[in-house]
Amino acid sequence: MSVIRCKTSSNGELPHDAAAAFHRDGVLIVDGFKSRAECERLRERANALVEEHGRGLKALKALYIDCGDVDQYNLVYGARRMHKRLDAMGVKHVYEEFEDNHSSVDYRMDTSLPILAKALT
Repeated sequence: MSVIRCKTSSNGELPHDAAAAFHRDGVLIVDGFKSRAECERLRERANALVEEHGRGLKALKALYIDCGDVDQYNLVYGARRMHKRLDAMGVKHVYEEFEDNHSSVDYRMDTSLPILAKALT
């Protein structure tokens, strides 16, 4: 799952305006890294997580992922990338993207709980 991309200046340092810059393609530009190399190491690690745990993920009775399409914490972009990676690896899962944000989402349990309850029986 690749959710981080560093935008750097010509000297390899991150610009001050990198924070809160997001792209719809699921790539997140994150501020707070000292250098492009530091950011790249984190990105490589993030990319490896799904692959490292793919066999275990395939063994799950259920894997449910949901998010809001305007999530104020921008979790939607990572969720989209993870969903695509799981599909590519053939990991069975349910992905739901709701027209809302990260708050007041109790109504989503009408979708998620039946899926998870079935997996537990």
